[in-house]
Amino acid sequence: NQHSAAIPIALSGLELNPRFTMLYTALARAYVGTSKWGDGLDMAERGLSIDPNDASLVRAYAYALQSVAEYEQAASYLEQAIELRPTFLPAYFELAGLYLSQNQDQSAIDMYNRILAIDPRNARAMLRQCLAYRKVGEFARALGFCEDSISNDATDPEALFQLGLLYYRERRFQESLDAFEQCVEYDVGTYDLSCMYRLGLSYYYTGDCDTGWDYLQDSLLMAQAREDGQVALDNIRLGLSAISTDPNCPDYSGRFPTPLPPREETEEAGA
Repeated sequence: NQHSAAIPIALSGLELNPRFTMLYTALARAYVGTSKWGDGLDMAERGLSIDPNDASLVRAYAYALQSVAEYEQAASYLEQAIELRPTFLPAYFELAGLYLSQNQDQSAIDMYNRILAIDPRNARAMLRQCLAYRKVGEFARALGFCEDSISNDATDPEALFQLGLLYYRERRFQESLDAFEQCVEYDVGTYDLSCMYRLGLSYYYTGDCDTGWDYLQDSLLMAQAREDGQVALDNIRLGLSAISTDPNCPDYSGRFPTPLPPREETEEAGA
């Protein structure tokens, strides 16, 4: 992977210039990325012995500390990185994410607000603020921030997925349909299944049995092909069952469960 490839290159660079702190930053993150946490800490510490005021290096050290569950110390170093470079947004994002992971939710919300004070049109910060408010149950605020995120980046599949979930929760199915449809259009493989089957359900709940059935059937085949698709499979089957028993969808009466084609075991075995 990229982390493994970066390590020998950066080590070669240190042989030429052992005081180039950017290389220690790269190595700290690369070692953590390859699960060599002790090496990651060591490289960050060596770099900080050269320049303790390098904000990127301080952030990398915090990243390595998180990998060994030293969360309070990591937060302290991220705060230091922000003090060293007050507009260094990656450090703000990492500190906010750390706060959320430690259930310091208000601190995370405050941190995202600080990012937006620096960069008011930062779509990623709006999305993360949406998720933070959703976590604490403030769904109206969450929805507002997800809508703002999409207003600033209309092609972000994660934001479209989260926005669709919030509309779906509110039973605003036409709006959830629109969000999930765009998510399917713009996704590159992360949210495609999650958005597709919810798109099918949204079509069904807006009264379109035909399109809902088609999307759910396509999603069923997609979920079957994935090792992590069980939760999606359960939801898809519930949706297909609902359509097949709904008197408003007479064309699909009794059609679920639909026989599925056998999986190609020989092809998988040869993969």
